[in-house]
Amino acid sequence: MKKFFQFRGTINGTTYLLRLLFTILMSIPLLVISLTGLGTAVFGYLGYDLEEAATFGPQEQQEMGEKLGMAIVENPSEVMSGLISNISGGIIIAFIVFLVPVVWFYWATCYKRISALFPSNAFKIFIGFIVIEAVLDILPIAVGGSTITAFSAIVGLGIFIFLLSKNSTIGEHDG
Repeated sequence: MKKFFQFRGTINGTTYLLRLLFTILMSIPLLVISLTGLGTAVFGYLGYDLEEAATFGPQEQQEMGEKLGMAIVENPSEVMSGLISNISGGIIIAFIVFLVPVVWFYWATCYKRISALFPSNAFKIFIGFIVIEAVLDILPIAVGGSTITAFSAIVGLGIFIFLLSKNSTIGEHDG
């Protein structure tokens, strides 16, 4: 098990794809924790506890949604700070505990594939890969716009397809 999280060895394209799919599976608890934290924060911001919210019928749910929607329209920064203040420390710790292995496994997977394709410059290319991925993730948020978002998605997909389909010169992979 330890070898899956280490930054050494190489993998072929098929193993790269399978490891990325496993990374998605590893991310499911993050989704559950995020939705739980968001739900708890929304209920807390609106002044409800979870036991009370569990008894809500369709009419109360509709009213709660309208109340939140109106608050967001009137003062979005107040709503955001209210939601953040209602997130518990346990949710944040659980999110980090589940996030670290996912990111580590993803980076180890990418490093192993980059090592297979570029054995002599693997570390430098891997650092460049991380920088490019960070820019492609941050650029659509910072700049906005559908053109930037589409550009980032196309470049990211191109990098993924390259790493997936390029043949390496290594005969036997050891990762």
